[in-house]
Amino acid sequence: MKKLIIYLALVMVAATSCITIEDEPFVIVDPAVEFRGHLLDDQVVVNSTVYANPAFTNPGNIPTVFVYEGAIELYNELTGTLLATTPITGDGLSTVIRTEADATSMDNIIVSASGTVSAYADKESDGDPSNDLFLHKSEFYDVANLSDVISLPNYPIVTMDPDIVYQTYLKGKELYTTATVLVNPTYVNAGSFPILFRFNGVMQLYDAGSGALLRSSTITGSGLTNATTVVTDTTGRDGFIVITSGNITCTGDIGSDGNAGNDIPISTAEYYEVFPIDLREE
Repeated sequence: MKKLIIYLALVMVAATSCITIEDEPFVIVDPAVEFRGHLLDDQVVVNSTVYANPAFTNPGNIPTVFVYEGAIELYNELTGTLLATTPITGDGLSTVIRTEADATSMDNIIVSASGTVSAYADKESDGDPSNDLFLHKSEFYDVANLSDVISLPNYPIVTMDPDIVYQTYLKGKELYTTATVLVNPTYVNAGSFPILFRFNGVMQLYDAGSGALLRSSTITGSGLTNATTVVTDTTGRDGFIVITSGNITCTGDIGSDGNAGNDIPISTAEYYEVFPIDLREE
């Protein structure tokens, strides 16, 4: 009888040793956000890192999974215009989100991060989220001025918004039409060397009735504005159509040496406009 009891006791101990009792973790998350940014061509790039910052009262013996939800937003503080948004995802101790927007004016751009971090226990350590045990959830919200996030280098960042202004006048039977192209630059960062603007385009004047091309003039040169003029005879004409098109290239004069061979490209912008002229108007 004694041998039987000993045998049964050994069997029970062996069976118990094969059973793993899950010890669920006890954790509190306290999220934090870190912004870092840089300029890439004519874009601002913000890398936002969200940290779960867990505090374990009891780490348990099964994995803890952290799930991130929310959004990173870049918007204009003055107008409230949303410039870019990127969802926040991830499931580790931290997650990094990349957000991009046009580098127009950094002075009034705000970057914000908002969302939640949730902690779950991975039941049975199977990697299946459907049976995970919810542990804790915490919200986060952080905001910063983009000018504080990005340290501007000496490399110039310039965007352009070209415009065309027309002027016409009659001298006898001849019509003089002048198209002036304006660069309208916005300096995100002026850099430490001269910035040049070069024009490449064409101004074309067509007969409004037949559509025939009557005059054409190239648009070349440098500066903040560039003008070209065409002259045409109005005899027997009811009107004209003027089309002005081309592009402007912005470059940096490295070393301020006036040598285009070592200039660096900064940005380009296209322009196109149709300008009708009605000679029947009084």
